Amino acid sequence: MDAPRHINWNITYRCPQDCEHCYSRAPREQPELDLDGKLAVARNIVASRVPSVNLGGGEPRVSPDTLPIIRYLSESGVRVSLSSNGFGVTAAEADALKDAGLHSVILSLDFASAARHDAFRRRPGSFDACLEAAALFVERGVALLVSTVLTSQNLDELDGIVEVAERIGASGVELKRLRLAGNARGRADLALSREQERTLYDVFAGLRESAAIPLTLVYGAEPRAGTEDGCPCGRTALALLDNGDMAPCVYSPTVIGNALTENIDDVWRDSPHLEALRENFHCQGT
Repeated sequence: MDAPRHINWNITYRCPQDCEHCYSRAPREQPELDLDGKLAVARNIVASRVPSVNLGGGEPRVSPDTLPIIRYLSESGVRVSLSSNGFGVTAAEADALKDAGLHSVILSLDFASAARHDAFRRRPGSFDACLEAAALFVERGVALLVSTVLTSQNLDELDGIVEVAERIGASGVELKRLRLAGNARGRADLALSREQERTLYDVFAGLRESAAIPLTLVYGAEPRAGTEDGCPCGRTALALLDNGDMAPCVYSPTVIGNALTENIDDVWRDSPHLEALRENFHCQGT
């Protein structure tokens, strides 16, 4: 491919929550781009003919730059999604995001119950706020996905999470591997054991068959027929950090260029690191 099919852009690492498992709570040495810098990156995305971008972080809604970036990208023909915890979304904000051209929202849901979700997010009311945000987006025709980071604490709640997702009108659920960085650094107790990993694949296969909505598992590096979708990083997807740095994925410490000074499509085609990664693929985020 001449350019990535998808870019995960961590547009800001600011966030009002402090979740137990959040990889992005690690200290940041480089400053976040201002609006002019972000617009320059957005122009690079458009010029490189990238069809799909997800804005994440952090909580991208806290940045006043997010709306103009969504508007610019969507008006340029890029499909834009937004990853959010959903806390504090109002009808007016949902209207503004929809009007800016937001295609879909990805809401984080860690547990199927308010008590466990709120405790894990260390913010009372987080569960109810997530469901309220879901209703606002669904009412406005913004596609809704649910995202869950897999931990040793919520493996037993996957069926409940899927049920909640179906009830709130989600069009799918994505289950992701935990990264031991940021707040999760040194928290090996949160990672799945080998036995739990085997359980995960069995449980997921059953859920995928019975669920009324599509389920996606991004856990291992390579696809497994009927369960694992495999990691897209560096093969079909690229990451952008808040200072414009490019990386194979948002969890990777390896910087392969900067979107302020280099064309995304050039780096995608010519990066020696990406070339080596594609020849001998392994997870960049462990």
